[in-house]
Amino acid sequence: MKTNMLKIAALTVGAAFFGAAQDSHAQISAFLTATPNAVFGTSRVPADTTFVLPGNTAATTLVPSVIYKADKKGVAMRLDVVGMPQHAIYAPVPLGDGHIIGTWPAVALAADTTAVPVADRRPATVKGPDWRFAIYGSVAAANNAIAAWKSNARGAAVLQPTAAQDKVLKFVDTRLLEWIDPAFDPLAPAAGTLVGFNYTTAKDLFFTTAYLTGKVIVIYGPKRVNTAAKTSATNPQNIGYATRDAYWVTPALK
Repeated sequence: MKTNMLKIAALTVGAAFFGAAQDSHAQISAFLTATPNAVFGTSRVPADTTFVLPGNTAATTLVPSVIYKADKKGVAMRLDVVGMPQHAIYAPVPLGDGHIIGTWPAVALAADTTAVPVADRRPATVKGPDWRFAIYGSVAAANNAIAAWKSNARGAAVLQPTAAQDKVLKFVDTRLLEWIDPAFDPLAPAAGTLVGFNYTTAKDLFFTTAYLTGKVIVIYGPKRVNTAAKTSATNPQNIGYATRDAYWVTPALK
């Protein structure tokens, strides 16, 4: 049984929190009038993306936040996840000009009790810290990758999905958190962000509106790495696999 990493982290989070994520909704609304049209919708795993801070009754919901711009010079897109609290657990460091950064911590979990079709597997699980932002070439490619990452039936030799299973075009694995004072940046989300994609045509010549059309963006939660030892005295060995849950997925970009 998976344990919600956010609930674990929330046990040590105090009342200090940089607002709710209301600004991100306005950013998404503005993004929907541009090209491409990226609609993430609600989280596929709300238990992992919604939590209540100690001392509060209202739930804090993490949501994708997108800032997009297309002009004669090309395309710029920043995609983050908004709603991260600021607390010492994230080791925040002030950078000046209203910028504070930190890192999402790894969270140790109890053994994953999901049925595993490998004899004598007794997994111990560690979750996190990096989330994954990924771009796929089609809905089918994204769905295949999501299913492959979720599966724990790959066997002892394959820790994570193969390149044939996860045909990702571009991805960012990150646990970088950022808080920005809106006084210094009017576009800054109201709450802390997990920094994801920050692409521009200047950085990547292939990052154009034409390139993005038809692509699918997936935001995965932290990877769960499971390891175990076979109990056979004659053939002891360590075996393992890694899984991720897809938290948000777009339709094909338009």
